[in-house]
Amino acid sequence: MTRTNNRAIFFGIILLGLALFFGKSETFALVGDLEFSPPELIINVSYSEPTDDHSITIYIDGKLKNSTVIQDLEQGKHTLKCVKAGFFDYEEEFNFSGKSSITCMMKKTTFLTVSINIPSGNPTDAKIYIDENFQGIFNMGSYQVTKGTHTVRCAKDGYEDFLEDIDVQKHYEITDAGAYYKVNCLLKPLPGTTEGVTYTPPSKPIETKPKGFWGGFLIWLLGLIKRVITS
Repeated sequence: MTRTNNRAIFFGIILLGLALFFGKSETFALVGDLEFSPPELIINVSYSEPTDDHSITIYIDGKLKNSTVIQDLEQGKHTLKCVKAGFFDYEEEFNFSGKSSITCMMKKTTFLTVSINIPSGNPTDAKIYIDENFQGIFNMGSYQVTKGTHTVRCAKDGYEDFLEDIDVQKHYEITDAGAYYKVNCLLKPLPGTTEGVTYTPPSKPIETKPKGFWGGFLIWLLGLIKRVITS
């Protein structure tokens, strides 16, 4: 084997070693990135109505988080809660197993169903007010309300007004069964009325007495006959 061939083999071995060394280093670097890159939970926020203020308070398992990107979360089940003034709180349970994202659906309003009945159980039309805002005259209706306490009033001539406060704290989608929050207005007749109609007691028959001579004679004769019969 010539000296030239020996040199070629020597440099080939060196080049092969360098290639293997640098290639292995890059492989180790790639594996290191995969192993040590922390898992992330990205929290997105969606609003039912446009808002200029996109600030939001986030809790994971009851602990306040200062970012919408959570990197210190362990794998397993967790609870997410998003809070914003003027919107209903959003809560969701999720199973975290690595990189993932969750969207907080922030709702401005929810539905409240109002139905109206009289003591007989029959529905009846009446004026419906929510927080003293007139909604119309119906025997049932569903209305959008915001988070907080609301006063429902139902009014109908001949009946006592019905009042009820309801505390609305969560958002629920309306279903075929109506809204989650419901108020049943039971209208009671006013005192002295029956089912809203003024009660008039039956009048006693008025006794009329015959007038004049023959009238007096007839009364005397009837009294005499009665005494004879009973004696």
